[in-house]
Amino acid sequence: MPFIRLETDQLVVDNGDVICAGGSMAYIDLSLYLVEKYLGKEVASDCAKLLVFDPVREKQSPYMSFQAQKDHEDQPILKAQEWLESHFKQEVSLDSLAEHVGLSSRTFKRRFKQATNENPINYLQRIRVEQAKNKLEKTTEPVNKIIWSVGYEDISSFRQLFKRFTGLTPRDYRQKFA
Repeated sequence: MPFIRLETDQLVVDNGDVICAGGSMAYIDLSLYLVEKYLGKEVASDCAKLLVFDPVREKQSPYMSFQAQKDHEDQPILKAQEWLESHFKQEVSLDSLAEHVGLSSRTFKRRFKQATNENPINYLQRIRVEQAKNKLEKTTEPVNKIIWSVGYEDISSFRQLFKRFTGLTPRDYRQKFA
């Protein structure tokens, strides 16, 4: 059986003898990749301009939305997920949340990771980033105000977090998707 590794954040995956691309414009991404690989970056850039195509599309992460894993039977964890999704703006104490759903802190963290494939803090961060993305796309609110509205006080740390999840700064994300 062949070994397969899914790389959801990459637009083009080159494994030597097999090159794959994903997304609705995969044929252009793959074509430009092959042009660059065999003819150079300058020729690929010229081709992208002729196609009126953004050649700086290396990752899919700006285009992906966070989809919470809720296809599990762990009722306390589902309750915690729902609570996080409706209280993401607040400061969150995992110990209090664990107690709220009737679990010890250690059991809560273990079961949350098992059920969602995320730790609770990462889950909360993804919810906040998704909310910020939505506001950046649909409003003209200043970026700092959006950051505060999703529960962050430290603007710099949120910008780093946002870039880690999307590959773009909040300002660049707005310019690309608003």
